[in-house]
Amino acid sequence: MGSVGNIKKGFSKHLRQHNAPHYFLAVSGGCDSMVLMDLFQKQKKSFSVLHVNYQLRGDSSQMDASLVRQACLIGDIPFYELNHDLSIDLAQGGNLQQLAREVRYHFFKSFLSKKPKGSDMPCAPQE
Repeated sequence: MGSVGNIKKGFSKHLRQHNAPHYFLAVSGGCDSMVLMDLFQKQKKSFSVLHVNYQLRGDSSQMDASLVRQACLIGDIPFYELNHDLSIDLAQGGNLQQLAREVRYHFFKSFLSKKPKGSDMPCAPQE
């Protein structure tokens, strides 16, 4: 079995060990996250896509968001996007990576108690 087959097999095993009724995937538009989304589709797992556009790279940021949005539209995948102009936060000082992480984690956490379409159970345990 080649490398791709090993990755698919390992991914399937990991999903069996961490089974959930619904998953939320952080998809940036980069190669690795687009491959992750494809693997979830092939496993026929219930999932939604979360995308954060920090608006720091001009047209490139918009193109990434558009790529992810289109892939979700084609695949009939629920898509949620946060547009956050991080340059406003950075103008007040701070570390780019830290500020981006805070924005991203806050956005992601807002989905932990949401119910997937057609389900009466939340995606993660309530705290």
